[in-house]
Amino acid sequence: MSEAANESAAKACIEAILKRDEATLRRLFTSDAVFRPPLPTFADYTITGIDNVVTALCSMSGAEYISPRANIFSVLSRGDRVVVEWIISATIASSKLDYKNWYCFSFTFRDGYIHEILEYADTAYGAKLLGNLPQNTIAEVTGR
Repeated sequence: MSEAANESAAKACIEAILKRDEATLRRLFTSDAVFRPPLPTFADYTITGIDNVVTALCSMSGAEYISPRANIFSVLSRGDRVVVEWIISATIASSKLDYKNWYCFSFTFRDGYIHEILEYADTAYGAKLLGNLPQNTIAEVTGR
């Protein structure tokens, strides 16, 4: 696929995450997809397989957030790589505090599909506003 098509797919992925749109995410990923969430939030954890990746990504904008929105402000691509910097804005359901956090997703594409996402985020800020997430959060979500 072209770099423009990869960029479009990366942006669609972020929007699908915020909408918890499993069908769209499944169309975007390879069956052996890989998601690497940020340390230390989820310990040293790599999520593999489309079912686990889609479940984990949909949990990112779960019950903690009210009306999450993405502001994508930088997209860089070269070949099979796309890097997207974005800010998620939302209201935290439990505290009603405003949440605005920076994320950077590095996407690797294979045969026109997203094969891997490496996520960077301000985990200290997230923990401060959301409270510390247990180390097994992803394990609880994916059942692994």
